[in-house]
Amino acid sequence: MAAPQILLSIVSPIYGVSTEFVELADAMPVNFPGVEWIVVHDDDGTENRNGDLAEPSLPAYANLLAGDGEGATAAVNKGIAAAQGRFLLFLMGDDFLVPDGITELLAVLDTDDDTDVFSGYVDFFAGAPGKFRGLEASLPTLSWSRILYGRPCLGSRVFRADLFKKHGPFDTDYLYCSDREFLARIFMSGIVERGVRIPLYRYRVHGGSQTMGGDPGRIARYISQHVRLAEWLQDQSDTERDRMREWQAYETARLIYFLMASGQPIRAICAALHQSVRQPRWLFKLKRARTIARNIAAQDSVLGP
Repeated sequence: MAAPQILLSIVSPIYGVSTEFVELADAMPVNFPGVEWIVVHDDDGTENRNGDLAEPSLPAYANLLAGDGEGATAAVNKGIAAAQGRFLLFLMGDDFLVPDGITELLAVLDTDDDTDVFSGYVDFFAGAPGKFRGLEASLPTLSWSRILYGRPCLGSRVFRADLFKKHGPFDTDYLYCSDREFLARIFMSGIVERGVRIPLYRYRVHGGSQTMGGDPGRIARYISQHVRLAEWLQDQSDTERDRMREWQAYETARLIYFLMASGQPIRAICAALHQSVRQPRWLFKLKRARTIARNIAAQDSVLGP
């Protein structure tokens, strides 16, 4: 008898076994036909915790892989390489899926041979998850404004696996924003995207988050990679160069703020000088960029910055 076809591979990078991951594992369906769940445990070898994961709470469709201790982005790439599904979804170890939404989407995936990316809905919660907050009026499809100024929310997007064969995996040089870099890269190449009015993902907001926590120094490290990404994107497209300069001005202003807030005034001054040399009139770009960011926040209460 032939093995059942895997339609969707869910990839989760984790480091150790946290309370949040146990909650996630307990919330996953017992049976998920057409789905495999690849959990990449990225232990650096300083502490043996692999045995902790061999719990009955992991469903039968879960596949545990050992990471190489090189960080979450490398762990996700390892999961991609091992995935057998026609589509990929990325689930962080402290978040949740919406199983009913995934089941609804599976029926759509099975009949669509053209779409590269399916974009559904995400909500954010702190503490215990409550009721899904509902669907936005507009579909959460990709645009430059959303990619640059919004939240990537990879978990609310399902990717055709062939995209990673064509464009390569996530770039490990962007430890904190490899998701945004990948979205920008495939968006520039021209993709077929389809928005679906289906809730897919629940994003946990907590103090330990690398990108949404309250530590100014950690946020500054995250934003500094945005500034570097903006510089790279300016060299990729003449038609989008001005847009990327605006975004770089916006991210530089944020970087200066968080560097000052974290007690790093010298680095803040260096960031301002670097931007002034690269773009002497960057403060004029900043005004336009702030307007874009405010519009995104007003229009997208979920996906805004």
